[in-house]
Amino acid sequence: MKYIGIDYRKRYLVATVMDEKGKIIREDKVRTEGSKYRGISEK
Repeated sequence: MKYIGIDYRKRYLVATVMDEKGKIIREDKVRTEGSKYRGISEK
């Protein structure tokens, strides 16, 4: 099984995929300033 965590910040978000043992499989940083993701934290 895989788990996904998202850490949303003002200017970027970090999405992390981990396995059942907590080992990070993938981690991506995405700019959110001026993007469609910006409204997520404002609701």
